Amino acid sequence: MSFPSLKRRSDFETFRNGRSHLPSVEGKYIRIAWKPSDSGVLLGFKVNRYTGNAVRRNRIKRILRSCDFDLPSAHYLIIVKSRVRELSDRKLSTILRTEIKRLNKSIKARL
Repeated sequence: MSFPSLKRRSDFETFRNGRSHLPSVEGKYIRIAWKPSDSGVLLGFKVNRYTGNAVRRNRIKRILRSCDFDLPSAHYLIIVKSRVRELSDRKLSTILRTEIKRLNKSIKARL
């Protein structure tokens, strides 16, 4: 299932400006911040340069997009930590998928 994504800079700015009071869930490789919204689910991905070159960063984003997100209506920002670069592609895929499932459960419990 694909979701619309955060694309404009202003969409990401809402997470930057409200960083201290927005709820978030953190795992070993991923942090998910969200902002409640009635307009549906919007996903944004943040993968910084420390995780690798452009090919590696885009591969991480493709893996994240292919994960099953069963999320309530809100705007989500998925931040990938730089320690992801230690993982091989196969291990990266399985770990990110399991971590997304685990974080989905904790998000639902909080909302």
